[in-house]
Amino acid sequence: MENKTNIKKSFEAKPVLAILGISLLAFLFLIWVIYLKKTPEQGGEFLSFLPLVNCGLNTLSAISVIGALFFIKKKKYVWHGSFMIAGFLFSALFFISYSIYHFFHGDTLFTGTGWIRPVYFFILITHILLTLLTVPLIFWTFYLAYRRRWVKHRYWAKITYPLWLYISITGLLIYIFLKFLS
Repeated sequence: MENKTNIKKSFEAKPVLAILGISLLAFLFLIWVIYLKKTPEQGGEFLSFLPLVNCGLNTLSAISVIGALFFIKKKKYVWHGSFMIAGFLFSALFFISYSIYHFFHGDTLFTGTGWIRPVYFFILITHILLTLLTVPLIFWTFYLAYRRRWVKHRYWAKITYPLWLYISITGLLIYIFLKFLS
């Protein structure tokens, strides 16, 4: 039986290590795709629509997470779970689409100048750093829900929710900056 006093004391090594391993592999893969892999000289033009798709997927993820919060506050647990699964799927599709785009396109440079440049880089850097933290938290929170460990799930969801929402919204903002202000 769970209670609030043992939330921090218990440690589940296998799922934690698996989650950290999967998250690390995903980030290393993205670093390779964006910064280390040689970008093809041609061939990425047919994917020019993907940044807009990525923006849409981030937006749908944010809407799903907000919807899930709405439903959990109304104690509509099935709807909450459905919205969380939708948010997770939108985020997973974003990762796939983002990886495909950058596999062929490489890094996207921000060329904006003036006051907008430090604002963009602040948003970008916080987005990247918080994504590094949030992805394993999302997996962990889902794991706890899957195992029906509701007290722990609730505890970690209160941490995960605002971070997930932040990275979804800043993903949308990064697209706007790159598309319209660069």
